[in-house]
Amino acid sequence: MDDYDSYDTDESEDEDEQYKNKIQELPLEKFYAILDNKNDLDYTPTVCPGQMQTDVIIGEKLSNICRKVEYKLKYFSDIKRECNAIPDEKFCEYFNYWLGNEVRNMNTNSSKVMGIASTFNMLAPVFVYSGCTCKKDNFTNAEFSKCKQFFDFTENLESINNIKNKFATLDDNFYCTYIKKAVNEYNKIMMDGLCKNNSCVYYAEFQGFKNRYNELFSSLNSKCWNELPCLENEQGKYEPPCKPPSYRDPQKEDLNTQLPHTEGSDSKRTKHVLITSVFTVLLMSAFSFILYKFTPFESWLHSKIDRIKRIKQNIYKEVSKDKFGDSREYLNSNSENQKINIRYNPVQNS
Repeated sequence: MDDYDSYDTDESEDEDEQYKNKIQELPLEKFYAILDNKNDLDYTPTVCPGQMQTDVIIGEKLSNICRKVEYKLKYFSDIKRECNAIPDEKFCEYFNYWLGNEVRNMNTNSSKVMGIASTFNMLAPVFVYSGCTCKKDNFTNAEFSKCKQFFDFTENLESINNIKNKFATLDDNFYCTYIKKAVNEYNKIMMDGLCKNNSCVYYAEFQGFKNRYNELFSSLNSKCWNELPCLENEQGKYEPPCKPPSYRDPQKEDLNTQLPHTEGSDSKRTKHVLITSVFTVLLMSAFSFILYKFTPFESWLHSKIDRIKRIKQNIYKEVSKDKFGDSREYLNSNSENQKINIRYNPVQNS
């Protein structure tokens, strides 16, 4: 790898890190990040051991996740303070999606994770809210990763839409990149026929994303300078209210072909036109000077001017002599008889 390749790789990694950090500012992603942190390592669980003693084999990963669940639930009030942008009624659902993902990543059978579910069911109603229970079906759902993916997309769309300003900076534009990735994932599944006739396990989350994206499309598209892609159906046609590019409002500028309007853009455009005009005038002046000074054109031009002057003088003299004749007739007849040749001939001089 040469220096340029190394530089490109470093730059790409930096941009990926910036993208990740920006997306983690969204409420759901921030919540996941807090659950993922390792501040539970020194915590000694008190509920987990009693709930998991019926399991024949308890792996280290299983023990660690149960300890984490117990710790996070007992100190859930602190998490809620950090995640104050999340409504209380959503915490249980968010926690369940995070927990389902952790369990699925362990690739263990369901019987060995029931102790984690029991621990959750003992603590969540106390520290989260009454009625919050573990969704154990998430542990056995082979398509759970897709369920979580489109659930996350939908929740994050809502949070991005709640940002009031247009996305004018590179960091803000990462949100538009995130939305495009979500739409591309949806369209890929549709075109591959993976959820045909509502047959996929993750249909509820999949359909939920579609409905919310269409509802928020105008608002999100405005924030992203009208460059968001459309959702597609199984036939590859656009889902309303999205329209194909050829039918979009011609008054709106697309960032794919033109930068967003800024206060300095007009002045820059004016300067460019002015510089171009001045350069053209200077170039033409220089060409004329060279043609006049360093080619036979100068002597040819002078000779033709002198010749025309002499012809006019002769005509004037003849008219002056003929005091009794019609000077205009004489002038016309003289002009007809006297041909003026002004063809360019650099050798001939009068």
